[in-house]
Amino acid sequence: DITANTSNLVLGENAYFSKAVLDFGHEVNGFFWGSTDFDEVEIFLRSGAVMGFLSGIFYEEAELHIEDGAIGQFEDANVKKSDFFIHGLLKCDSSTLIIETDMDVSSTGIIDLTDSYYCDFDKSKVNKKKAENELTCGGSWNPDQNDFKIFENGTWSGNGQAPNNVGIYAEIKDDYQTDRDGNILCGSLTIESGKFVTIDSLGAIKASQTFNNAGHVIIKNHGSLLMDPQTDYVENNGDVTLQIKSLVSKMNYSIWSTPVRDTFGILSEFPFTNPCDIYAFEEESQSWKFDYEDSTTFLCGILPDTQTVTITQADIIANADGIMDKGRGYFVPGNGFWQSRFFSGKVNNGVINYHIETTSLGSNPDWDNDDWNLVGNPYPSGMDLNEFWARNAAFQNALTDGVYFWVETKVPPYDQYGSYLAWNFSGGTYLPQSRTEISIVPPGMGFWVLANDPDGSGSYAYDLEFNNTMRESFVGSTFKTRFVSDRYRYRDSRHQKLWLNLTNDSLQYDQILMATHPEATDSIDLLFDAHKNYGGEPLALAMVNENEAFTILGFAPRIEVDTSMIELIVLASNSSNHYLTIDSSSFYLDHKRLFLVDSLKGTEAELLAGVSQTLDIDSANSYTNRFYLKVTNSFVLNVLDDAQVNNVRIWATNEMVSVSTKGVLMDKVKVYDLSGVLIRQFEPKSAEYQFLLNDVSSGVYLIEAVTMDGERTIERVYINP
Repeated sequence: DITANTSNLVLGENAYFSKAVLDFGHEVNGFFWGSTDFDEVEIFLRSGAVMGFLSGIFYEEAELHIEDGAIGQFEDANVKKSDFFIHGLLKCDSSTLIIETDMDVSSTGIIDLTDSYYCDFDKSKVNKKKAENELTCGGSWNPDQNDFKIFENGTWSGNGQAPNNVGIYAEIKDDYQTDRDGNILCGSLTIESGKFVTIDSLGAIKASQTFNNAGHVIIKNHGSLLMDPQTDYVENNGDVTLQIKSLVSKMNYSIWSTPVRDTFGILSEFPFTNPCDIYAFEEESQSWKFDYEDSTTFLCGILPDTQTVTITQADIIANADGIMDKGRGYFVPGNGFWQSRFFSGKVNNGVINYHIETTSLGSNPDWDNDDWNLVGNPYPSGMDLNEFWARNAAFQNALTDGVYFWVETKVPPYDQYGSYLAWNFSGGTYLPQSRTEISIVPPGMGFWVLANDPDGSGSYAYDLEFNNTMRESFVGSTFKTRFVSDRYRYRDSRHQKLWLNLTNDSLQYDQILMATHPEATDSIDLLFDAHKNYGGEPLALAMVNENEAFTILGFAPRIEVDTSMIELIVLASNSSNHYLTIDSSSFYLDHKRLFLVDSLKGTEAELLAGVSQTLDIDSANSYTNRFYLKVTNSFVLNVLDDAQVNNVRIWATNEMVSVSTKGVLMDKVKVYDLSGVLIRQFEPKSAEYQFLLNDVSSGVYLIEAVTMDGERTIERVYINP
């Protein structure tokens, strides 16, 4: 990766850039020239920068980000299958060929073809419109400023459909609900005075240019109000209220973060809540304190057991004022009355910086590490962790390991030592009841991060950045604009991940994640590896790499035949039976086999989806240097070599085998033993199929399903007639 802040750069000739990030600072001027290739490269032109791409530039499957006030100039260039994010000026002179390229133009962006005597925008798109219909040589193009849609009398003008284009100016003149009337994507949105607009759970409204609210906007739970980086949030007489579900019990805690500008104070945001149980976390001392003014007096406790408490200077964080800080996380119990919390006011928008730092506390008795910071999503929308992690961990190296979510599984007294879910570029762990990674943080939700301390000095401080590019809805990618984290998204759709659970007869639970990623190595990579953060439960599972314990490990993809041994740490909570189970797998087992090795007992057992392996342990203890995962990508037989993966599921219960697809008919289903002998063949010609294998010996068999369009899926199953 290259960061340049020097003016008058000249780069070329015959240069080749591949899978790199080129970040040119403010006011940087220069040009690339002469047979220079950019392959899967991201280029950032910051405000004031002017960069030319001249005389034989080849730009393929790459990204160009032009900030407002920056200029990117192309002359005799060839661009193919790329993405342009234009907030400044893209100027094309002479002969420019742009093929199969998506160009996202903001309200401040301009594509200028005034001096271009030849141009070709074959199969390219501008803001989801055909470029050839919008762009002509010798002219300029701006987003459509004259397309209006009005919601009135329960329907949208025009075709009756909700706006779905950033060139549209929309106006709401009647009460509106996204569940009933549709999600909205537009350039400018105006809400008439007195009208109620409800963004239902999982719904979304995005105004990419301006948002003028004179009415009442209600955002329910996982609903999202989204804005682009250049959006002007207009202060007005309207209001926004977020209604977010929470834990009810006064003994249950959640981590909260305010999505609005708190003007009434913490106690107004959390009414009927014990004020002495509303904690902030002080980074410098790694301890729980309060965000109240010095000498504030409260009636604390739960009736009838209450007492008067005066908060002193020693009890409060720096700059404590009783107002929730944007970007900070707060540890708050339920109030015993309401399932939802309400946040009302002017919503947060744009760039928000939050100070984090490392410490030199060393072996802190309360934590496994002394660089924890408690932060949270500051927006009235979901927040994409890919974008957050790319900006703060990959780009500015402020964070390491991952994002940690606290989940309450511990018996009273409740504190921070519950269980933790982790997430980074490899993926995330999850709770058994959800079976879903948290990759989008809901509005109002807080989480833990680790400040990066590269030399262990404890002397580092950073401004953690939140910005509008991180904002995302739970609708999907409909309203998404992609930025730098795409470099780390697994472009190959077959992102290999595997989740392993440790359970016992007491229904306690812990999980680890193994994954592969093109930019990960087998050493410690703190963009892809997350250290184990032990919670309050005595049951724990971790993987060991370079003598350190991890919840998530990302490895380099294996190309050749290879076998790896991964040491496990098993913390047994009691003397009951303990089980290791593959919870789920995403492409990981396509060409891999996984075995549990007990070096003490000298046993080796294959791990199969849905089949638990009992750990041969007889007491509560921490077991190290005993259990290992043996991972091999040597194939069982050649039939696996060209197997593809589609939406086919294959599983077995005792002797019954089930196969199902999503919208695709199966042509053939075949059964092999482990020597590669075909023992059964069926032709279902359906999307659902079941059959019995009640006349075979107990053991592992290979089930191959071939769809009508030729895609093949193979799964190992355990048959027990």
